Amino acid sequence: MYKRSGWIELGFLLLAFVLLYFGIRFNLPTLSSLGSASVGAFALVAGIQAIRTGRLGFETHQKNFGRISLYTGFSARLYGGLFIAFALLVFVLTGAVLFQPGGAGAFWAAILSKTWGWGLILVCIGLVEVASGVIDLVSGSAGYYKGLADKVQRISGFVPLLFGLGLLAVGTLLIVLPAQSLNLVKGALAYFVRWLSR
Repeated sequence: MYKRSGWIELGFLLLAFVLLYFGIRFNLPTLSSLGSASVGAFALVAGIQAIRTGRLGFETHQKNFGRISLYTGFSARLYGGLFIAFALLVFVLTGAVLFQPGGAGAFWAAILSKTWGWGLILVCIGLVEVASGVIDLVSGSAGYYKGLADKVQRISGFVPLLFGLGLLAVGTLLIVLPAQSLNLVKGALAYFVRWLSR
């Protein structure tokens, strides 16, 4: 049996499913937005729980469920931080749909019309990639694989880690030095396209 029930998270997921189903089925945007907010609430509670307990995952003693990864300590808390960040993003987008004229489309249009907006997006993606790489390096498969497979999982963490650091660097430049960095990125992309066309 499961050692951790997660009834609160399950409740938010079920609520999200019901609200999204009826919101889409009967074309009720407000209901759909509340369903999205429930998804965010699920992620928020799960993230707080992971940070508080230092555990993320489910343990089972029933072989029919197969092997399940269980992250503990630093990795679980880092995942918890990612869950909370995702929840905040969902809340912001839900608020944009409910209270901003034009909804989420207008919100993204305002962000993407600015160089710093692209930089902010790259920084956020970079942070997620760096966190993902660090989690792989620290925890590997978190018990799902053993031996060589787990070591390969750990080593593969360098890929998202390095990719994320690159995105962080580019995103920071776009925020701090928008004009200069935009020309630099355009030049790098043009060089890359020319290299591919050889």
